[in-house]
Amino acid sequence: MKIILLTQILFYMQLCVAQEVIEYGELYGVKYDDRLVHSTLYEEVNIKDYFVYGKKEKRFYNLSQSAKYSQTPYVKFKFHLLNQLLVVGIREDGKVDLFDETGEHIYLKEFPGQNLLSIVDYADEFREDLLMVKKDRKLGVVNWVDGQVIVQPRYDEIKIHNLCESQELLFFGRNGNQNEILNQHGEVMVSFWALRVNDIYHANVCAGYIIRRGYKIGYMVKKRNGKYFLIKPDYDDITFPTNDSKIILTKKNNQYGLYYNFQEVLKCKYELITVVDQNYILAEVTHHGIKYRVDNNGKMVHSQR
Repeated sequence: MKIILLTQILFYMQLCVAQEVIEYGELYGVKYDDRLVHSTLYEEVNIKDYFVYGKKEKRFYNLSQSAKYSQTPYVKFKFHLLNQLLVVGIREDGKVDLFDETGEHIYLKEFPGQNLLSIVDYADEFREDLLMVKKDRKLGVVNWVDGQVIVQPRYDEIKIHNLCESQELLFFGRNGNQNEILNQHGEVMVSFWALRVNDIYHANVCAGYIIRRGYKIGYMVKKRNGKYFLIKPDYDDITFPTNDSKIILTKKNNQYGLYYNFQEVLKCKYELITVVDQNYILAEVTHHGIKYRVDNNGKMVHSQR
């Protein structure tokens, strides 16, 4: 997809021709390669890189070389996407058109969103094919290359993440206090109610999700019985010493706790926890300067000063 996009961009860059703004009295028009394309009907004409547009009676018009979109009035044009390689035209009815930098090619026409935004502030990694769409103060995600809405604009907040180590995407959407995790097709996989959740993303062990609320995090993972195991987002850090969800180490206020097989076996009150997980010993812990060994049930089986 990136190759196709870059090819299109290079192709249109090669279409550069001599643009000339002409004046007749107090009105302006446009010539391309010394050929009159747009008559002197406009109060002003502006050239933004390769995009030429005119203003007439408080509306703006796309004055491209072919003139095939010059009859549509726009409230404004915006040049903030993909380093100005895409141009957003906002129609009178609030819908938008998305043009290439020359104004000759239209990717989205009468798109039912009031604005299109870059995903830079919403995604872990920049994607050329995705844009945020905003409608009635709600956010969604659109693939502008094929014109498909992936996530409907119904969320107050959206985050875009890579799914574990693959190229697939994971979306977090929050609408009020309803939180949803969506796959790369925009299908809801998990939906739950919770206060003040800011983000949800795949855990680095490729199983389950990290839940972020402010500066605190929690964890959730689907068990074999189909139910979800949840650690509330009350911790400063959560790690996986054995690189799976079997053993989970929590940290809060520089003290540590431990979960084993979805059960809390050590509350978050120890100065240090070192996972052993062998010969029935789960971990070695330090509490008030005393070292203990702990079995899989959290029982202290040995101590030494």
